[in-house]
Amino acid sequence: MLQAAFHGARESSGRSQQIQTVDDRMKWPNDKLTRFEVARLIGARSLQIALGAPILAENPESTASIDIAKAEFKANFFPITVKRELPNQDKVIVSIKKGIVNWLEDHSGEI
Repeated sequence: MLQAAFHGARESSGRSQQIQTVDDRMKWPNDKLTRFEVARLIGARSLQIALGAPILAENPESTASIDIAKAEFKANFFPITVKRELPNQDKVIVSIKKGIVNWLEDHSGEI
């Protein structure tokens, strides 16, 4: 389950990523975000902006909170942390900076 807190995030596109097991423990990439995590992150940040949180992106093109959240995501200024709970109950904190960079590379800069 994705839990957003006011600190950092990232996803796995599922193309060549697979869950690996090591000694009955699941190994999931900590630098990849799922499309569901990206959607939740942008939505959560958009809500924060709409409720008056400071804007971190410089000169956003639009005044709509969703567009500002997307601009912050593309600029890698995202103050949210992703804490992922795996099916075996392990909890993993995702590297948000690397996750965003990998997402933008995997998806040609599109959100």
